[in-house]
Amino acid sequence: MKYFFKLVLYFSYALIRITIVYSQMSDIDSNFETEILLRRQGTIKWGTENEIINLLKELESENLTTFDEDLFNVMNSSSNEKVSDTILVYFTKTKNIKGTNYALSILENRETKNTTNIISAIAYVEVLKIKDAVPFLRDIIESEETRFISSAVRAIGACGSNDDSVALFILDHLENGTISDSLISDCIFALGEIKSEKSVEYLINMAENTDEKASRRMIAIEALGKIADPKSLNPILRLAQDDDANIRLYCYNSLSSFEDKKIETQILYGFRDSYYKIRMVAAKLSGEKKLFGAVPFLIFRTQYDEIQPVKEESIKALGLIGNTDSEIFLSDYFRKKDTSEILKIITAKSLLQINKKEHIQSIIIAYEDAKNKKHKALQSGLANVITKIVDDSLLEFAKYLIISNDIIEKNYALDISIINKFEEMSEQIEILSNEINNPSLALKATKALKEINKK
Repeated sequence: MKYFFKLVLYFSYALIRITIVYSQMSDIDSNFETEILLRRQGTIKWGTENEIINLLKELESENLTTFDEDLFNVMNSSSNEKVSDTILVYFTKTKNIKGTNYALSILENRETKNTTNIISAIAYVEVLKIKDAVPFLRDIIESEETRFISSAVRAIGACGSNDDSVALFILDHLENGTISDSLISDCIFALGEIKSEKSVEYLINMAENTDEKASRRMIAIEALGKIADPKSLNPILRLAQDDDANIRLYCYNSLSSFEDKKIETQILYGFRDSYYKIRMVAAKLSGEKKLFGAVPFLIFRTQYDEIQPVKEESIKALGLIGNTDSEIFLSDYFRKKDTSEILKIITAKSLLQINKKEHIQSIIIAYEDAKNKKHKALQSGLANVITKIVDDSLLEFAKYLIISNDIIEKNYALDISIINKFEEMSEQIEILSNEINNPSLALKATKALKEINKK
């Protein structure tokens, strides 16, 4: 009896110690987070150039916006142009509108700014499509400032989107020969970004001109695809028969923007093209446009095409079309022993797109089979497909995974529980959140509990 009471006291003491340790760990975590916050705020206010550059890399990788206001203030007040420029580049990467006025002021007063500042400002207004930048970009182009003109031409395309006056400005320079030969491709690209019907005639002529450089013709075809004016469809369909495989490829890529029955015939013709990239595009377009007439072609390409990416695109397209013939074929193809692992994974995803209720169990069985046979790549790939699915039937699978001895499977269970918000898993997830031997798993479990119980 004495021994029993000693045992009870020992375990009670141990439990108290564990509770204290976790409480201390929580305080440590909180203090650590506060320390990081203060360090980062201090770096923004008083850090060196390199310290700020390194901090911005951290913030970008963590996708944090917490310090954007502080960065904005430093960018506008710092006497160190390199620091301000670095912050503007960061705002460009994160597509943050806070850099607008600063970028515009650089373009307006560029005679007092260095080359790096101006290039960064042009890149910023292009990415964020700042319409107010158009007058400054026009000035750069008209003054033929060679250091910046190529960037300015491309940027004006983005900033002048759907503005006929900007398209006419570019066309005027092209047609009157006031733009250097090296900038013609940039101008054609800009016309595609502007998407004005005023450009269509010029672009058709460029695309059809066999004396013109092939690279320019391809950019013109791409631009016509972006504008998607009905007048350009017939020229594109004619050019899709060109001897140059790359010209044909650009034509097929541009067809995605058009809606016309004539397109289907051309897409089906693409499955017979000798250039494998065109067969890939034909498959992709068939899926996007749900062309039932393409199903026999897609099945044939999945089975017999010599190029793996063509097979992959064909399977994806069959999943998007999702008719009975597609489903029956994919179901059989998934079960075939000689289907490669990567194609099995893509097929699983397509089957779940078509009918997840019907196929989820067979994919779970395939996962188990891959696990037992130690086919790690297939097991991981199928798990990646399953953990993206929202379906109540996955609750039992999540319960099965969470009690596994494999940490990876426990992670799969958390992923399934989060996306499906399985409150029934809360008790087991809470146990994982106290997993002292695996802090990263415990942290993920803690986050999972918050997500699952979020209303």
